[in-house]
Amino acid sequence: DGIETGNVFEHNLGAVIRTPVNGLPDENDDTPAVFWITNANNHWIENIASGSQGSGFWFDLRLNVRGLSAELPGAELIIPFFSSIGTFRSNTAKSNYLNGIQYYTPGWRPNEEQILEDSRVYRNYHHGHFVHSNTNLSFVGGLVADNLGAFQYFGNDMIRFDGINIIGYSAEYDNVLKETKSQWWCTHPKFEIVGLEFYMDRLEPLRAENSMVATGLNF
Repeated sequence: DGIETGNVFEHNLGAVIRTPVNGLPDENDDTPAVFWITNANNHWIENIASGSQGSGFWFDLRLNVRGLSAELPGAELIIPFFSSIGTFRSNTAKSNYLNGIQYYTPGWRPNEEQILEDSRVYRNYHHGHFVHSNTNLSFVGGLVADNLGAFQYFGNDMIRFDGINIIGYSAEYDNVLKETKSQWWCTHPKFEIVGLEFYMDRLEPLRAENSMVATGLNF
């Protein structure tokens, strides 16, 4: 609901998440996630999200607490949209149908820099990272490989990419597909693999200008 803070999620495996037949009204059950994050002020360390019909991790941070928790004392004072991350380190998102990790609806706009460290995001059907309508996020280290696109970026401000290894289509995965006689988006003739896909429209009008920094990226 977005009221939960201070929890630790460490060394967990979540897999094969399916879209429910009858989802809850006014929720996002039609696009599920293994880890559905509604308040950033928690700790995610060395977790694995795999095989979701939606995304692996989803930062779905709203302007208010939702559900029955909205009736709890003090809930009206919590705004997940501006929440600071506790820890997000060495998490893996692999083989999900939509995105590995998405930061969207309506976005995430903390007041200070938030560091997401050493994420391993690979073999997702669409994008590794889907980054839309965010501010003050830093993606540091980690690996993004064998996705249709590594990063899709638009409508953001004050975003930093640092020291990330980006592989469009790895030799290791090529061998796996050949041995299993399988096909992935990486090998589909209708699609092109994209590393960094940027749309540099700035957020309305949070900043004087759009700001994005990319350093130490390896392709």
